[in-house]
Amino acid sequence: MMNGLTLATRIKLLLPECMIVFVTGYTEYAVEAFTVRASGYLVKPVDLDELRTELNYIASVQIQKQSQGIAGHEKGLFVQCFGTFDVFVQGSPMHFRRQKSKEIFAFLVDRKGASVTLSELASILWEDGMYDSSRNRQLHTFIHDLIEDFKGVNITDIICKSRNSISVNTGSFDCDYYEYFNGNTAAINAFTGEYMSQYSWAEITVAKLTTGMM
Repeated sequence: MMNGLTLATRIKLLLPECMIVFVTGYTEYAVEAFTVRASGYLVKPVDLDELRTELNYIASVQIQKQSQGIAGHEKGLFVQCFGTFDVFVQGSPMHFRRQKSKEIFAFLVDRKGASVTLSELASILWEDGMYDSSRNRQLHTFIHDLIEDFKGVNITDIICKSRNSISVNTGSFDCDYYEYFNGNTAAINAFTGEYMSQYSWAEITVAKLTTGMM
């Protein structure tokens, strides 16, 4: 009968990039496990936090590979939705001068190119639901700064804005969330249950992703 170490060795020969985590009741095989370049080694009974750490590590490696993989792509812009929301330009993290501007972009990415009214954006940014003239001015400032942030990295075609609505040009960047639905294996493996985790409104999409109702 083939044991786990032998199976892992054969898997690595066929799929060198495959990440393997051993889950076992034996501690004495840890050294052998890492000789086949295992990503992790968990001893039973498995602690939930340790398992989550291993899965998050695997997801982060996959996301990093994706972002590095597009470094020479003509788009040059990678949007990470799984885990925390972040944006990478030629593989380097993009700086947003305002966190609200970044959140606006995150929501537009979540909407996958659909237009969003300014009042809808306001309800996302300010959960108290108030949208007065002061909030309107702030919102226009956030949008202006978002557009300027992208201009600063020579990207001018990503935000589509009209008088009362705004959307994102989905063809101007690569995105793990979008690739997930395109059947990209790395993107599918990168999703471990977390999506734009810093934004509470993203929980609706998380529920849809985990139940397959997208």
